[in-house]
Amino acid sequence: MGAMNLFEKSLEDAGQMSREAFGSRYRGLYLKGFVPETDDEGEPGFFTGVISEKSLKRMLEEARALDDPGTKTDKPVVFPGPFVVEIAKHEVNSWASWVSVGRAENNDIAFLHSSISKLHARFHVDEESEGPRVLLVTDMGSKLGTSLNGKLLERSRAEVISPGDSLRFGEIDSLVLDGPNLYDRLVTPSFARGSTTL
Repeated sequence: MGAMNLFEKSLEDAGQMSREAFGSRYRGLYLKGFVPETDDEGEPGFFTGVISEKSLKRMLEEARALDDPGTKTDKPVVFPGPFVVEIAKHEVNSWASWVSVGRAENNDIAFLHSSISKLHARFHVDEESEGPRVLLVTDMGSKLGTSLNGKLLERSRAEVISPGDSLRFGEIDSLVLDGPNLYDRLVTPSFARGSTTL
């Protein structure tokens, strides 16, 4: 499900479900945040190859689908405004062991914003840890950096993240939330459609 569709769907579900039922449906980890407007109107600003007529047609169809809130899509592209996106692997890139975040369309989570690098950061599971799975975030040498709880991450150094942590990619602020905590944020009276409140 696309990022804006997941935002709309989770907001609707939070209004209709109990916290427990919502947590059962939304079992993963999510980023909830707000993408500010940008002067470049969300254009990627780069091309990684020649676009064929077939690719251009596909891109236009995907853009139309994203404009239609009733359309289901697996394309995790995040436009300006509030968003909810699952930290999950998608079939849009070849990095099988990690979830990529960046401005390029082939990332698992694509933020169309000028402050985001082509490949900005990545999430991955610490396979070395014993016991429960540990999720890590790594800045991939992005131009404007990635911050965890207000601390700028060192390039290529993995840091453990947990529900409740704040992440900043470039100029985009977000919170890492599990299902029940996402529910709490969505039903909070201070949260409103279009709000920049995390």
